[in-house]
Amino acid sequence: SSKLLIKSLENIKRTKGLNIKKRLEYLQAVDQSKLKGKPSYARQIKKDDYLIDWNQKARKIIKKIQGLYPNAYTIYQGKRIKILEASSKDNEQLQEDYNFYLDLSKKIIPGQIIDIKRQFGIMIKTSDYVVQIKYAQLEGKKATESYTLSVQSNLRIKDKFGC
Repeated sequence: SSKLLIKSLENIKRTKGLNIKKRLEYLQAVDQSKLKGKPSYARQIKKDDYLIDWNQKARKIIKKIQGLYPNAYTIYQGKRIKILEASSKDNEQLQEDYNFYLDLSKKIIPGQIIDIKRQFGIMIKTSDYVVQIKYAQLEGKKATESYTLSVQSNLRIKDKFGC
């Protein structure tokens, strides 16, 4: 980004003396005053924003993990686990395979581990679907596949993520 910034400043310097219309054309820029809509304020992201709330819908959790990469995390036995890659199984065969877990018992609560398999990783229940954790990082350790993380952390089915 620093190289891009220097290049942009050099391009802006070259437009010295041009009127606004020609300056915008040269820079291939858009006159922001002519755009419809209003600007909005985005507050600064806080540490608490990175914490995953398993009571949310799977899609929202996945978007949080992707949007706040690599800092979205959950808590397990007082330790932070960064979730680096996950997917929602709302439209795939794997979701159907785990529906019986969700239907079998209403006692399974969001954040609870419903399965751990070497080929799939860790399956977590959310408010609506199962989320598959593929890669994660236990605090103080290197990033790893979630199955390896489950061995490192001694995770078991029915253990719960979250505070």
